[in-house]
Amino acid sequence: MHRTSARNQLRGTVTSVRQGVANSLVTIDVDGTEVKADVMTEDVDELGLAPGVPATAIFRPTSVMIVTDDVAVSARNRLRGTIRVVEKGSVNGLVRVALPGGQQVESQVTLGSINRLHLVEGKAVTAVVKATDVVVAVDD
Repeated sequence: MHRTSARNQLRGTVTSVRQGVANSLVTIDVDGTEVKADVMTEDVDELGLAPGVPATAIFRPTSVMIVTDDVAVSARNRLRGTIRVVEKGSVNGLVRVALPGGQQVESQVTLGSINRLHLVEGKAVTAVVKATDVVVAVDD
């Protein structure tokens, strides 16, 4: 894991890079689940992002929405999994979602939404993250 304040760090391998003039779409395979990141094209070149390169998708729990049904959303990343832990606070809570392959995603969710969506351990959910909220890291 990289040292950062962002708790969500999904290790995988770059499967494709669709380059544009200013930004590029980088796809990372994380245990069979695709995670897409919108990365400045200059950074793609600087980091050496190309198919086969090990990479880590990093994003903050505040960038993750939890949905319980098959909802149409514009976000590119829809990570299906099962709730592993729900920690409730007085205003917000943390929901940890286990993904296939053993990695996990953490989301900061309001207490009202935790209750309204009946977010409990064992429930199947989808963690939704916009590609523009994903930062890509590579090992030196």
